Amino acid sequence: MTAIPAFTKLISASAAGEEGNADSYAPAISGDGKTVAFESYSSNLVQSDKNGFRDVFVWHSNTGKIDVVSIGGKGY
Repeated sequence: MTAIPAFTKLISASAAGEEGNADSYAPAISGDGKTVAFESYSSNLVQSDKNGFRDVFVWHSNTGKIDVVSIGGKGY
């Protein structure tokens, strides 16, 4: 069995690489480690986030893309 080296990666960043402008928390990592869901008050992670509330996001390791997956005007 080959060990996979551990690493740390900032995933709460915009497509342009800009760090999120507020706290992110409550991460949930998929079993294969390729997808991470998290909550954030950041308003600069995706262009469509204009509600000013906490949202739930999903980061995809294969593309590096973040999608907002929360629904509703208040972010949930």
